[in-house]
Amino acid sequence: MRVLVLVLLIAGIGFSGEIKKLDRCELEFKKCEYDCVVKYPTNQKKQDGCKMRCSANKAYCETGRALKKAGKEIKDFLEGLLGYEGE
Repeated sequence: MRVLVLVLLIAGIGFSGEIKKLDRCELEFKKCEYDCVVKYPTNQKKQDGCKMRCSANKAYCETGRALKKAGKEIKDFLEGLLGYEGE
């Protein structure tokens, strides 16, 4: 049963039957939150701490992705400004 719940959670399928595409950061976040509930089923404080770590990891993942995208855009802009031919 736990595996089915995890699969549905990761796939983004709610009980309404709605399908939502999740990115890598969101998938890792959802799995982490699920693991927190499984690891600490009766201790809400430990679950909360664990879920806070999940949120921090998600923010780190999303920030890294945004920086990579911004770096590429800045590089492209500067190459255009300076007249370089990039890849």
